[in-house]
Amino acid sequence: MKTIAIIIPAYEPNENLITLVKMILESSQTNDCPLIIVNDGSGPSYKKIFDNLSKDNNVTIINHQQNLGKGRALKTAFKFLQNHYPDVEAAVTIDSDGQHTVSDMWKCIVEFQQKGNENPIILGSRMFSGKIPFRSKFGNIFTRNFLSAASGLSISDTQTGLRVIPSIYFSELENLEGERFEYEMNMLIYAKENGIKIYEVPIETIYLEKNESSHFDPIKDSLRIYHVFLKFIISSLTSFFIDIVIFTVLMFILKDQNFNSIFLSSIVARVISAFYNYTMNQKK
Repeated sequence: MKTIAIIIPAYEPNENLITLVKMILESSQTNDCPLIIVNDGSGPSYKKIFDNLSKDNNVTIINHQQNLGKGRALKTAFKFLQNHYPDVEAAVTIDSDGQHTVSDMWKCIVEFQQKGNENPIILGSRMFSGKIPFRSKFGNIFTRNFLSAASGLSISDTQTGLRVIPSIYFSELENLEGERFEYEMNMLIYAKENGIKIYEVPIETIYLEKNESSHFDPIKDSLRIYHVFLKFIISSLTSFFIDIVIFTVLMFILKDQNFNSIFLSSIVARVISAFYNYTMNQKK
């Protein structure tokens, strides 16, 4: 079995985190799995919870002195694993609020093990059946459709926090833009742009207490996510415009030449616009 690390980003968690960690540790398959919890600046009121968790030798707590966001917490964990567990094959990320089950976590890990030679990213995708909070269901449908239209990437659950990520991507993901919830969307676009395969595994849809434990800000965090799409669309449209302009200019310059001006103009315009698009995406 490949060594898989477990990452739990946590900000102001409740007792559900203790229950989740206990269930993970009781799983017979976790003996060789480093379990990393990133305390993302939860504050003194939550010290008791993290102190309780740190008593187990199999658990490593990394503390942010202030809240930096879920994206930054994941980056911190990726860096820690590279420095301290270089032989880890991948990491599974799971949310701290108890809305992912341990059995679903293992379903995603098994899927990765079966397809590990492809180095894919595995998503635990919720089916959104039953009574779902409106903001959660609407937000996911909207971002799913937006992502599909903007990038051609068809993902049923764009906001899932249950993911298996191969360690070969840790270094680049450390430098990926995004500090909060938009980081997970940037990860999907990164996978699309780099030809990384994505597989989805159906998981339970669980919302405890109407999702009141979520720290997702419907306005601020949604704007951050949609800003990702906006930059992606502007980059694509600008590349298209550059392609057309260069093609038109070259056709005018080369129209009296004795070779295929259409072919040459198309090739030059496409190469320049593609280079521009690549450069812009690298800056995102």
